[in-house]
This record gives sequence, C-alpha cells and structure tokens, in this order.
Amino acid sequence: MACSSTDERKTREQARDAGRELSDDTKKAGHEIQKDAKELGREVKSAVQPDKLDNATLLARVKSRLAADAGLSTLTSVSVAVNGSVVTLTGTVANVDQKKAAASAASQVDGVSRVRNDLLVRP
Repeated sequence: MACSSTDERKTREQARDAGRELSDDTKKAGHEIQKDAKELGREVKSAVQPDKLDNATLLARVKSRLAADAGLSTLTSVSVAVNGSVVTLTGTVANVDQKKAAASAASQVDGVSRVRNDLLVRP
C-alpha cells in the first residue's frame, strides 16, 4: 500500500514535533540533574566539614590569637573581618615584621583557609 504525499508530510511533521519535544524534555532533565548535583555537592561539603565554624567564633579566635602572640598584643589599629573561612586584616601596623606576624598568626587558627593581608605599614 503506497502512502500519499500528504500522509508522508504528516508523518514527517509528527516525527519532527516528537523530536523537538524529546529534545526539550532532555534539556529540562539535564538542568534538573545539574541543579540536584550542585545541591548534593553543597550537602557533601557541609557534611565533610562538621567543625565548620561560624563567622563570630572564627573572628573571636583570630582576635584572641593576635592578642596572644608576642609583639601583636599592642596592635590597636588592626581590624579583622571574617567571611566563611577567609580572614581579612585591615588597618595599620608599625613595620613589615608586624604585618607578616599578624598574617601568620591569623593563618594558624583552625578553620582559617586563607588570610587576606591588607594591613598598611605606617611607622
């Protein structure tokens, strides 16, 4: 039995429409998988870091360490900011040794992954 050109055209259009629909569904599924994978990654990271400190606790520990270290207890012009596990030091110090010592002390605190040392030396 031979198909008419109208039947062939309808069949091609239906196949094309089905292909587009399948492509759209595949894209949606891919986006959902990416979203789920990102969320799972965040959950795993959180579970792997049970000792993750909140900003206030980490801030207190860094300030305490700066005050306790020899030569740093007199640093009254130094500010400490914490964002996650990143510590930022700002303000002024009397010399390069104090700048290095402050960064070193902050980096040795548990929970600190990075120290951004924006201290300025002003004798």
